[in-house]
Amino acid sequence: MSQNELEKFKQDVDRLDEDFKNIKNQRLNEELLICTEMENLRGALKALAEGAYVNARDHLGRTALSIACRNNDRKIVGLLMSRGADPGIADEEGIDAFKYAIENADREILEFIYAKTERDILDEHRDKSLLYATSMGYTFLVKKLVERCDVNIQDIEGNTALMLAAKNGDVVAVKILMDAGAKIDMLNNDGHTALDYAEKYKHWKVIRLISLRKQTKKYRYGLLTDSKLVEMAKETADSRTELFRKDNTLYNEIKRREGDLLFKAYGPLGSMGRKK
Repeated sequence: MSQNELEKFKQDVDRLDEDFKNIKNQRLNEELLICTEMENLRGALKALAEGAYVNARDHLGRTALSIACRNNDRKIVGLLMSRGADPGIADEEGIDAFKYAIENADREILEFIYAKTERDILDEHRDKSLLYATSMGYTFLVKKLVERCDVNIQDIEGNTALMLAAKNGDVVAVKILMDAGAKIDMLNNDGHTALDYAEKYKHWKVIRLISLRKQTKKYRYGLLTDSKLVEMAKETADSRTELFRKDNTLYNEIKRREGDLLFKAYGPLGSMGRKK
């Protein structure tokens, strides 16, 4: 028997074993699934104590853990994970508990599942996970994902994780992604870069971070026209007139000493470059 045939045989045996467990305690399994759906912690605990199979599935192929993750039920998720629930079992639509957690759950559930699962489940969803985690602001997950996946992967609109982080003004995620090798000058389907989005939504700290990284890597900062720069500076000055009056000396000094490159990177930022 070849290695592939042996692996297939083991999978078939595991599947039969799971089906047997589902049939053996069908009533208790149904009780576990119903209690999970109803967010009844005490009922779910009772069903498990009496012998319900923790990975039992409903008529749609969903496990109790998948249902709990979809419902954002932290207590039942914790109960099921402590009893050995497998977050990688997919339903008839190919969605498993971890995927429900990525799409629906809060940070605490994601952290709990990631910490408790024994196998490296992130690898199965890493492409979508990085983009989704970045867009949702799950920085802790972004930090884990950049270690094992393509940081420059794009969604159907051509957006990278760096673009999504820049759009959200997430300075920490932007730094994590750039440190992991995210390309600053990549374009999406609309021809925009991460810096374009930072400028559009006026995330000054992100603008500064990306601009300095571009300077460090000897990129030419030419994405802002002079007229647009002046417009942005005026708009910022109008909203923070007093602040700009205090920073005027530094503002002019930066322009004079460092030239247009650094002026464009720091110009609209007001007090961010202030020295005492």
